[in-house]
Amino acid sequence: MTPPRTRDAGTDERAPRLIGLGAGGHAKCVVDAILSSGRGRVTALLDADQALWGARILGIPVAGGPSMLAEFLASGIRSAFIGVGGIPDPTTRRTVFDQLHAAGFRLPPIAHPAASVSRWSIAGAGCQVMAAAVVNADASLGQGSVVGAGAIVGHDAVVGDFSHVATGARLGGGVHVGREVLIGAGAIVLQGLTIGDGAIVGAGAVVTDDVAATTIVTGVPATLQAA
Repeated sequence: MTPPRTRDAGTDERAPRLIGLGAGGHAKCVVDAILSSGRGRVTALLDADQALWGARILGIPVAGGPSMLAEFLASGIRSAFIGVGGIPDPTTRRTVFDQLHAAGFRLPPIAHPAASVSRWSIAGAGCQVMAAAVVNADASLGQGSVVGAGAIVGHDAVVGDFSHVATGARLGGGVHVGREVLIGAGAIVLQGLTIGDGAIVGAGAVVTDDVAATTIVTGVPATLQAA
């Protein structure tokens, strides 16, 4: 199968063309961010689920599976984005990031124009900031990370590679979130705390102490979930 002939969606014909790997609900949010910003033209989405092939996401065709990556690269498209979220498993974003990187694509940071991202923050390759999110001064977003709609990342906070700060979550100033962490929707992490690699903070939890790597905490205040 060859890449389809499509008119790239976007507002500026000089903007770079992109493809996305993943065509679920998260892909819809990323496409919205790109098209709303006018800074990219989304040519197609790819997904391993054949049931999605031929569908359209906000007008963007799902052209086929990941085997088409090389064909799109050969057609002159050099940029791509991760179209899968980090819920319930942030490691899926690392897998997709690695696929795109190995295929030769660059993964630019993406921010919805309705987000507030400090000019003094740092954004890693492939990170994504959704509508109404706030990223404050001297915050750092790792590669492949996500800051969901309405979430807040405080000043000097760190969000590690491939971690997902879900919708409405709030990280206080100086919080350090490790790699491949899920901060659930509406959760609050108080200032200066550390969330270890691979940990999960349940939706609506209020974290008042450090969270060890690969553990799950829930509740108000957040406590370790029983095995």
